[in-house]
Amino acid sequence: MTRADGAVATYEFWASHDRGTTWRQVSDLPTHQSAVCTVVVDALAPRTAVVHLTWYQLGDSPTSPRQLAFATTDGGRTWLPLAGTHEYLQLATYQGATYALRLDNPSLLDTGEHLDVSTDGMHTWHTDDQALEVAHVWPHAFWLNPTNGSLLAYASASTPAGLSRSLWVSPNGGHTWQQLDAPDNGMQYLAVRWPTGEAPWHICASDQPVDVAPAQQHNRLACTDDGGNTWKDRPALDITLTCPTCGKGQPFTANSTLALVGIAPDGSVLAAAVDRYESDGTPRVSLFRLAHDATRWESLGVIPSQNPPNIYIYPLPSGLLWLVGNQPPISSMATFPVTSAIYTAAYP
Repeated sequence: MTRADGAVATYEFWASHDRGTTWRQVSDLPTHQSAVCTVVVDALAPRTAVVHLTWYQLGDSPTSPRQLAFATTDGGRTWLPLAGTHEYLQLATYQGATYALRLDNPSLLDTGEHLDVSTDGMHTWHTDDQALEVAHVWPHAFWLNPTNGSLLAYASASTPAGLSRSLWVSPNGGHTWQQLDAPDNGMQYLAVRWPTGEAPWHICASDQPVDVAPAQQHNRLACTDDGGNTWKDRPALDITLTCPTCGKGQPFTANSTLALVGIAPDGSVLAAAVDRYESDGTPRVSLFRLAHDATRWESLGVIPSQNPPNIYIYPLPSGLLWLVGNQPPISSMATFPVTSAIYTAAYP
């Protein structure tokens, strides 16, 4: 929670131990710098998190923000200032090693993400993706098997033919990496099921090519449940809608993009897509499910948010869905209130 009084900001940390039914304040962040605040929580150790602050001073370059970062390993009771200019995008901990996807020197436009590891409580870091660097690819997301510590990374590289996306696995905490076979699509969206035990990675990838005419911009979906050895094409969800106000006052027809959300505990693929426009052009996004052996998608209902780009849905292994969304501010008002909300739902 952020409370601001002029240029003085207070960042309060709150925690819930009953799935959001009740909340209690834990601590305040040790700074009063007014800034944009981002919280990155450890995927496997929720008491560990990094808070990243970004702001501009008068006269600063638009590409060079000021930055601060703090880490906690005890649920926010104490905070460790983190050295250097790094933006933290993901965290996951396994047997005392904390892995982080970090953006080095985010003020530089030509920088890329790195997968780093710390074994001393985030005091120092070293690169864990040398093999990916040798292959000239940048990791954009990673997953960690909590049973055996194996890693899965989603990476990309710039080629003469355009952007190339790839999947890599490491069985030994990033010491060595092997590239997986990829499906026959651009892998614009990726969903990974939380691994259990020694089970292979269950991955789904989808994309909608934009380098063809709109009539040919159909969604494509493929999944693997054997760690990438074989990929199977799955039925994609194509919804063609006409928005009366999206094309500068002219009707605009588009095929909704199938944005993968995750893979549910029962193996169903979950995805979000715009399935209608209001008369004023406001898009309505619904959550859809493709069961493990199904040939058709089913709608699970409208997602309770009016700002589709700021919707984040997390299907948890416990069968609970978390949704975080916020309403856009009204630009014509003197102040800019932002309404944010957390929703939970049982699956299915």
